[in-house]
Amino acid sequence: MAIQSSIPFQLALISGPEWNQTRLPVTRFYDQARLDGVIEPAVVIKENTELAISFTSANPQARLYMDGLETLPQERLAEDSSGRSYLSPAPLPIPLFSYIDYPLIPGYYWLEVVLSGQHYFTPMLVEPKRLTRAQWEIMRKELNSELYKLALDLIRQSTGVGEDRQGALPLELLHRFIVIRRHFPSVMAALNDLLSRANYQVRKTYRLLPLYRVREFDDRAARSQLARPDRGDRLASPVPEVNYDLPENRWVKHILRVVSKYLTDFCAAIATHSTHIRHQVDALADTIELPGVETGRREKQKLLAVLQDYEETAVKMAKAIELLRRAPWYTQVGNTLPTHYPQALASDARYNALYGLYRELRADGVEVALDEQYTYQWKRTDQLYELWCFIKLYHALVDPSIGFQPKSGWLFDNPLASSTMLIPVFEAGAGIILERETDNVTLHLVYDEELPRQSQDTDLERLPLFTRGINNRPDGRLDVYYNSYYAGSIIFEFKYRPLHGFWDTSAIINALRPKAMNQLISYASDIRSPHLHTPYLDQRWRHAISPVHEVWAVFPGTANGGSYNELHEDHGVRLISLAPDEKLGSFVAALANAINTILAKAK
Repeated sequence: MAIQSSIPFQLALISGPEWNQTRLPVTRFYDQARLDGVIEPAVVIKENTELAISFTSANPQARLYMDGLETLPQERLAEDSSGRSYLSPAPLPIPLFSYIDYPLIPGYYWLEVVLSGQHYFTPMLVEPKRLTRAQWEIMRKELNSELYKLALDLIRQSTGVGEDRQGALPLELLHRFIVIRRHFPSVMAALNDLLSRANYQVRKTYRLLPLYRVREFDDRAARSQLARPDRGDRLASPVPEVNYDLPENRWVKHILRVVSKYLTDFCAAIATHSTHIRHQVDALADTIELPGVETGRREKQKLLAVLQDYEETAVKMAKAIELLRRAPWYTQVGNTLPTHYPQALASDARYNALYGLYRELRADGVEVALDEQYTYQWKRTDQLYELWCFIKLYHALVDPSIGFQPKSGWLFDNPLASSTMLIPVFEAGAGIILERETDNVTLHLVYDEELPRQSQDTDLERLPLFTRGINNRPDGRLDVYYNSYYAGSIIFEFKYRPLHGFWDTSAIINALRPKAMNQLISYASDIRSPHLHTPYLDQRWRHAISPVHEVWAVFPGTANGGSYNELHEDHGVRLISLAPDEKLGSFVAALANAINTILAKAK
C-alpha cells in the first residue's frame, strides 16, 4: 500500500460548533484501504461533536465516500450506479453531523475519494469522549453478553428452575425442557396413532401356491408358468402384501432413535441434579432453626418438584417410544435414512409432530437475536452507556448476594415459542418485575418512564410516584414492595460525562445551580407517593414524606480511575461510578445496602 502524491482535491474535517471550530486538514492518502486498523489515522475526532467536511476540487465529477453518509438528509447526497451515497465537491463546508443526528460511533473509518478512475483512501479515528477505546469496546461486548444472559434467565423462568442461576443445569438441557414440554401432547397423540395406523402401501408379490389356493392369474404369472412348466400342481400367483418400509416410516425410526437418546440423557441429568438438590435439602435440615433456612429449604423442595415433573414427562414419552418399537410393522422398516424428505413429514400431522420435535431437539440451542432497532440505539455512546447501566443494574439485582429472580415484564412476558429468541428493544416505560421469596420482597425495575404530576394519576402496582417538580423522566427507577405494599424507591440517572460536568459541590449554596444538579436534587425532594406504606401510614403523613430513599447519579468515573461512591445526605444524592472495566462488587454492595435500608423502614 503506497502513499498517494499530487492530490487533485482538498479535504478537511471541521470539528466543533460554529463559534469554536477546529479545522483538520487531511493530506495523507493511500492507494488502498487496510481494514486491520494498523495504519495511523490521518485525522482523529471525538464522538458527539458537530462535524462538517470541506471537499473541493477543480473536477466536479469527484466523489467522496464515507461510512455513515446514508444517514444524512437526502438533499445533501447523491447516489452512484451501485446505490452508494457520496458527496460532491462544494464551495462551502457540508454539515455532516450535529448533536441531534446519530453521530459516528467510535471506531476506525476509511474515507474514499474517487476521481478520474483513481481511488484515494485515508483513515479516520473516532474516539469516545468519556471512556477509553478499550472501555468502549468492553461496554459494547458486555451489553451483548448481558442481553444473552437475560435470555437464559427467561429460559430458567419458563422452565421453573429460576433458582438455578449458577448454571448447574446447562442451557442445552433447559432448552430441551421447553421443547419437550411444548411438543409433548402432539407427540404422544402421534405415537399412539402410529402404533396401529402407520402409513403403508399394498404391493403385489408372487408366490408358488397350490392350484386350489390360486385366486388371481396375470400375465407375469403366465410367463412364469411357461418358463417353468415342471412345477406340477404349484403355480406362481400374485398375492397382495402390506409394505411398511416407506420413506416416512424410515424417518420415524431414525427420529425415535435420536429422541430416545436425548430423553435418556435428559432423564440421567435430571436424576443427577435432583440427587444434588436432595443432599442440599438434607443438609439444611440440620440448621433449620437459623433465619431464612426454612424458606430456602422450601425453595429447593419446589425445584425438586419441578424437576420431577419434567422427568415424569420424559419417562412417559420414552415409554411410548419403546411401545411403538414393539409394533409388528416397526421391524419391517429399514434402518437406512432416505436422502430426501417425504411429503408425509409435512402433510401428515402425526409424522409432522415427530419431525417438529426432532428438528428442535437437534438445533444447537436457543438463538438469541437482537431487535434491529438496537443498531440505531447504539449509535451514540451516551445511549449505549445508559442501556449498559440499566442492564448492569438488573445484573446486580439477580446477583446471589442480593438474590432476586425475574418474574415478568419486558422480555419475560414473551414466552419462548421457538428456538429463536428476539430480545425486544428497550422502550420508554419498559420494566422488569423481580421477586425474592425468602422475605416476600418484590422489585419493579423501570426504564425511562415519565412520572405523573398529580397523585390521582398514580397506580400502586405500576406507577406509585408523582412529582411536584419540573423534572419528571428519570433514566431508571427501582420501586420496592414488601408484603405487597409499597415501601420506597431509588431513582437513577445515568450520566455519560465527568463528575464536574453534572455536579459541583461548591455550587450547592448558589441560587443558580447547574441544571443537572437541580435535576438530581429535584428527584430527591419533589417526588411523593399516595401509596407509601399503605395502610400502615396515615394519609396526612404520606404527602409530607419523600418515598425516594436516594437518587443515584451513575457516571463512568474519575480521570484517576477506580471506583467512586459519595453520598450527599442533605440532598439525598449519591454519586457513584460504574465503568466497563471495573468489577461490580462495590456497586452491588451499595445497592443491597440501599434496598435493605428501605426494607428496614418498612418493617
